[in-house]
Amino acid sequence: MYYGMSVFHCMTRSLASGGPGLGTCMGPASMEALTRQAGFSRFGTLEIKSQTNIFYAVGL
Repeated sequence: MYYGMSVFHCMTRSLASGGPGLGTCMGPASMEALTRQAGFSRFGTLEIKSQTNIFYAVGL
């Protein structure tokens, strides 16, 4: 359900507004690359168990 909402609503709205169309479709590797482009030097995946989310820790 969340993936479908991301693809059909969030990503579409972002693209329609001239944005990059990011969202649920991003995996950890893409998220890390984007985070580093934003200027963060530390990136890690947290061991929080969730069926719908991945949690990250970032820092300068």
